[in-house]
Amino acid sequence: MKLPRARWHRVTWVVTSIGIVMLVAALAAQSVLPTPRWYLIHVAGLGVISSSILIWTWHFADALTRRKQSQARRLIRLGMLGSGWCS
Repeated sequence: MKLPRARWHRVTWVVTSIGIVMLVAALAAQSVLPTPRWYLIHVAGLGVISSSILIWTWHFADALTRRKQSQARRLIRLGMLGSGWCS
């Protein structure tokens, strides 16, 4: 499954945006959450930072090696990462 470049960027943007929305929700629900600091650190770390690192690592690896990785494998890895911080 080969996505056009603009669509691929939208997919990666949506994944990072979901993490940001979850972080804002955790910030808003601090008074209700049992351990709000834990949620803030882990949602930010697992949702936003790790997905961004994964996406940028792919970008720089492709740029430096001048070799494209499989988008299907990237989507599987991104989905696995997302299922880890959404569950």
